[in-house]
Amino acid sequence: MDYTAQEKAIILIESKKSFKFFVNNIFCRSFDKFIYGKYINDIADFMQYYSQTTKNTMRISARLHAKSVMIYAFLMWRIMFIKKDTSIFYFSWNEKMSAYHVAKMKQLVLRNPFFVDIIDMKRMAESVVAYKWSDKGAIIQISPQGLLGFKRGLHSDVVVIDDPYRLDDMVSDGSDVIDFSAIKKVNNIIRSQVLDIPYVKTGEIHIVGTPFSNDDIFFDKGFRSMFAFWSAPAVKDEKRQIALWPEYMDWDELMRRRETRGNFFDREYNCQPVSAAEGYLTREQILSVIDLELHNFDPYKKIEAKGDTIAGFDIGKKRHPSALSIFRFNGLKWENIFNKLMDKWDYSNGGKDFDPDNPSQIEFLILVIKNFGIDLLFYDNTRGEFESFKETGVLPAIAEPVVFSLKTKTHMATSLNSLINEKIITIQNESRIINHLLSVTNDLKSIETPEGHGDMFWSFGLAAMGIDKIHPRGDLPFVSTGGRSIIESGIPAGY
Repeated sequence: MDYTAQEKAIILIESKKSFKFFVNNIFCRSFDKFIYGKYINDIADFMQYYSQTTKNTMRISARLHAKSVMIYAFLMWRIMFIKKDTSIFYFSWNEKMSAYHVAKMKQLVLRNPFFVDIIDMKRMAESVVAYKWSDKGAIIQISPQGLLGFKRGLHSDVVVIDDPYRLDDMVSDGSDVIDFSAIKKVNNIIRSQVLDIPYVKTGEIHIVGTPFSNDDIFFDKGFRSMFAFWSAPAVKDEKRQIALWPEYMDWDELMRRRETRGNFFDREYNCQPVSAAEGYLTREQILSVIDLELHNFDPYKKIEAKGDTIAGFDIGKKRHPSALSIFRFNGLKWENIFNKLMDKWDYSNGGKDFDPDNPSQIEFLILVIKNFGIDLLFYDNTRGEFESFKETGVLPAIAEPVVFSLKTKTHMATSLNSLINEKIITIQNESRIINHLLSVTNDLKSIETPEGHGDMFWSFGLAAMGIDKIHPRGDLPFVSTGGRSIIESGIPAGY
């Protein structure tokens, strides 16, 4: 398509203001057939907003879902509207791979009619970039770097890390046995060297990749706190069969890939590292009790009591959110009327009313106990965080502490499994909740994921144990609280 000078000027003006507009009107011209979509637009909005605010972004997504391509687009946007001399380091696992990425981007520049007048100062170099728009214009340089073998002491304006972990280098002789020492080495290099490369205050870091193991830096919430983070699994909504980027890889294609790849589909396409053990609950089990009509009740409104209401509350450590789930009996089934993951909430605000602008866990529990008419709430008291609130009467009497042990954890998991298999529980269609439920293994270990640590599994388990206490079923015995807390003679190591 040929543009008039006026049309081209308008496109350039709008592209300078909007990375999304640039992608859909200029970057797309580098391809014979560019695949558009809401997913592509969402990446563009994410990259523009956070590169101009927090400066640092971290994005994980499925294989073949434009992770690198949108980095190319982002760099070409910077090249198009360069105002000052800019240096960019493009990192991958090794320098060979980073050189491949820079060469790919350079080919896209060469093919794009909007870049026909750019001056390539490294014309003979396939994988090194130095561009300017005029003889005396600002220069933008992009240099490929390998995480392994990188020499410290260098600095730049922008750092890109594209796929820091490579499958071929992380496994042994094709056996898929993970070399954790290699992962640890990459993590240490990023922490101790790469983070110090961008210039203070003005520098940027952008990381993209597909998660490989639970030890990946993507799952380190302390490290991740300095980034705007976005996790985008290929399966957007399992129950409704919605794909993340249907214009490119629709639901049927995703399911064909799941069938042929088995458990590795979750790692390669769903941002869920493969665990050595199978999950305690299966995806099929969970989907069988999803109710598309269920949504969170408004916690600020008092609801009419129509049946027994049970809650489970798993108290998170600093790295993990606390998780609240609430179920109400409708005469036939237990409906999941409310879920909440409390990321970085304080335990208490000192007894004041709940403040949504400064959320706190105790005050929110008191709020929903009152408004939802909760009859019984089991909460995790393994580390005793809420002991003083219980002893002083701040927590209502219906809140009962549970100390996690092998026996109580087994009871929780068994109760939840039975409720699901007997189809007497219904669950909201929330992808984060579903992923939490899939993140606990057969031996009741929680897997670290971008979205949590299986916290909602234990919240559901506590609620399921409460359901057993109020509505006993079959041969499943209830583990008595003994009047104070559920506890065995000791807590086995690791539990």
